Amino acid sequence: MKPQYHVASSALVAGILYITFKSWSMSLSCLLSGILIDIDHVYDYVKEFGFPFKVKDFVNTVYHNGISRLTFVFHSWEILLLLGIVASFTNWNAWIAGVIIGFGHHIVLDKLNNEERLRTYSFIWRWGKQFEFETTFPNDAKRKMNSRAR
Repeated sequence: MKPQYHVASSALVAGILYITFKSWSMSLSCLLSGILIDIDHVYDYVKEFGFPFKVKDFVNTVYHNGISRLTFVFHSWEILLLLGIVASFTNWNAWIAGVIIGFGHHIVLDKLNNEERLRTYSFIWRWGKQFEFETTFPNDAKRKMNSRAR
């Protein structure tokens, strides 16, 4: 999903959280985490292409599936589970709850937009597949191949 859609959806969800809970901290952490979760794309880009880091090249590569191995540390159900455990130990601190909601809706929207299997967003499963793009994101790989054939 493109960044502008994540910004819009994160702003919407954060707004709903504020209206519902009247918590700036929950809303702000939801907004920021719903957008900044994509920072994990930088790792994969730099690992494959190195430096110098050019934002335009990065955006074109990441959003047009030009990376052969996708680690996506933050794009994982396991991170949500860990955050849930942390939240339970902090009595559902508003900051942490907002992060969970931000990460959660981001991953769900990515999953729906990319039409991938649920396991695609499991870090452990992707690790077992050596993070290979064509294996872990087969629908995106097909779209990539079809767009090149045109």
